[in-house]
Amino acid sequence: MHPKEDLLFLVKEQLALELGCEAAAFDRVENTVVALPAMTEEEMDARRDGELRILCFGKGAVAGIPRSLLSPCRPLFAGVEGTRLFDFPAMARIDRVLSRYGRELGVSQTFFLPAGPGKAPHSGREVSLQVLSREETGVLRASRRFPHALGHREIALALAGFEGEKLAGVAAAGIDGGRLWQIGVDVKPKSRGKGVGGSLVAALTRAGFAWGRVPYYGTWNANILSKRLALSAGYYPAWIEMRSVPKEGCFRRSCGRGGSEEGLMRGFHQKIGGC
Repeated sequence: MHPKEDLLFLVKEQLALELGCEAAAFDRVENTVVALPAMTEEEMDARRDGELRILCFGKGAVAGIPRSLLSPCRPLFAGVEGTRLFDFPAMARIDRVLSRYGRELGVSQTFFLPAGPGKAPHSGREVSLQVLSREETGVLRASRRFPHALGHREIALALAGFEGEKLAGVAAAGIDGGRLWQIGVDVKPKSRGKGVGGSLVAALTRAGFAWGRVPYYGTWNANILSKRLALSAGYYPAWIEMRSVPKEGCFRRSCGRGGSEEGLMRGFHQKIGGC
C-alpha cells in the first residue's frame, strides 16, 4: 500500500512531532538538539516519555532533551558523529551527566520497518494463526507469559500461533502515536526456530497495511534472534534509539505467573485468511 520511502517519511513525521523538531532533522549530517515538548503527567505515564531520547536514522542524531537537562546535556552532542553516540565512550559520557540528575541510559534499541506489504512471507504449513478476542487477550496478558507481545497499554489486534493444538506464540500490534502500530511477539522456547514468530509478525504486518497503519518492530541491540525474526518477516533496520530512565528500579519487569491458558484452547473465533 505504501512504498518504502513513504513509510519512512510517516515514521519520521510522527517522531518529529514527539520530539518537537522538523522531520528533516533526521536527514541532516550534523546532530540536532531540541527541548522535548511539554506533556501532561498522563501522557508521560502512558508513553514513558519525558526523558532524554536520542534517535539516529544513519546520519546525524536527534536528541530530545527535557528542558531541565538541556544546558548540561547539549555539549555532549557537539563534534560527535550521530552514529558514534551509540558507542560505549559516548554513552558513558552521557550516562555520567545523567547520573547527577537521578537518571541513566536505558537499553539501546533497533527499530525495523517493513520493506513493503508484499515482502511478508506466508506461514509454514504447521503453523495455524488465529485472532484473539479482547477477553482472550486479557487472559494472556494476566498470565504475564507474553510480556513483549502484550506489554502495550492499547492493543489493536492480537494473534495466537498454534502448532497443532498447542499454543506456540503470541503477537500483538500496540497502538502508538499517529498511524503507527508497534508489533511485539513472544514465542515459547520449544517452538522457536520453526517460523512461528515470523508468521505472526508477517500476518500483523499485512493487517496493518490493510487498515492503513504503519507497522514497526523494535528490539534491543544485543537480541540477535529477535533481529533475525524481523528480517525473516520482511523488515529492515530503519533507526536506532536510546532513552534515559530513572536510576532506581529501571527496566525491572514483573516475572510473576498467573492466570490460565486452559480457556484459550476453546473459543478462538476467527482464523486469519491467507496465512
